[in-house]
Formats: sequence, C-alpha cells, structure tokens
Amino acid sequence: ELRVTQYVAPEGSVVDKTGLQAAIDAVKALNAADYTEASWKVLQDKLAKAQEVYNNDKATAYDVTLAIANLQDAVKGLEAIPASTGECKGSAGK
Repeated sequence: ELRVTQYVAPEGSVVDKTGLQAAIDAVKALNAADYTEASWKVLQDKLAKAQEVYNNDKATAYDVTLAIANLQDAVKGLEAIPASTGECKGSAGK
C-alpha cells in the first residue's frame, strides 16, 4: 500500500512563546505593594489571560502577540502608590 501524505507541523511547535514567557516572568517580578489595587487588578487579569494563552497548545502567533501587547499595556497602566506621608508631615511644620 502506498500513501501520499503532506507534512503538517505539530501545532504547538509552530508558535514561538519565548517572548510571552519573558513578559509573564517580568510581571511576576513586580511587587503588588508598589501599585494601586485597581491598577494591580487589571494587570493580574491580563496576566491570567496571558498564562492561558501560554498554556494553550493551539494558540496562534496572533494570540501570543496580543497577550504580550496586553501585558505591556497593563504594566504601562500601573499606578504607583504615592510615597509614604512621613515626608509630608515633616514639611507641614515649616
């Protein structure tokens, strides 16, 4: 018996997810205590979605690129918590 087949690359091996992994790792290195609760929640939501894409063997290159962009936007949207009010109290007496 002779069969003619066409090579099809496994779906999981076609999409490069190294950039997504790097973005996820960078987000995980951030400290929640440094940012407002609302902005941190947005970041955590985007992180969860990015991890879903990373773990999805059927994710497309578009899915990976979009997840990276969403993570980067969420990081840019983080709002830092203002410095402690200790300095303000010191300057109020002047």
